[in-house]
Amino acid sequence: MSKGITGQQIRALYESTIEDTTMPRAILAYLKERNGKTLTERDVPKLKARTGDPDIAIRKVAGMTNLEWGTYSRTGGNKGGSLLVAYTSGAPTIDAAWIEERNAAYFAAADERNARREKMLGGFGSAFDACAEAITKLAEAKAALAKVLTDYEAPLYEARFAIRKHAKEALGLDIDP
Repeated sequence: MSKGITGQQIRALYESTIEDTTMPRAILAYLKERNGKTLTERDVPKLKARTGDPDIAIRKVAGMTNLEWGTYSRTGGNKGGSLLVAYTSGAPTIDAAWIEERNAAYFAAADERNARREKMLGGFGSAFDACAEAITKLAEAKAALAKVLTDYEAPLYEARFAIRKHAKEALGLDIDP
């Protein structure tokens, strides 16, 4: 029998997906103060001081200017973030409203996703328990299938490929161990 997972663990995992919008909002607040002015390298130390992030940088690639933070480029986008500032690799004029609109993933869309998460955390505890129970049952079922399909001495060993193929085609199930 598998160890399983609890509803509380699923809840904690779900809660960990709430997006932190602190950094993009701090950058946007600075850009709003500088709205209509040119974004230059002189802004970088001010942004670093304001946000506390030593990795903030202006990046100009493929005719676009971005503000990046949190080692975004060095980690291939796995850490930090990148705000599109303008479709120019020259010296862009800051248009804070345009920046907020074009980077909805960090602002409006993130707020919407987080609101859905908060709503879920506020009143659907049974869904976490149901998810945990289903995952545990799935793990147990996969272990049971492995016993009858994958061992050389298993009763259905010779038909394992045909059974897996049928389960995939007929039921959309991937029962590979």
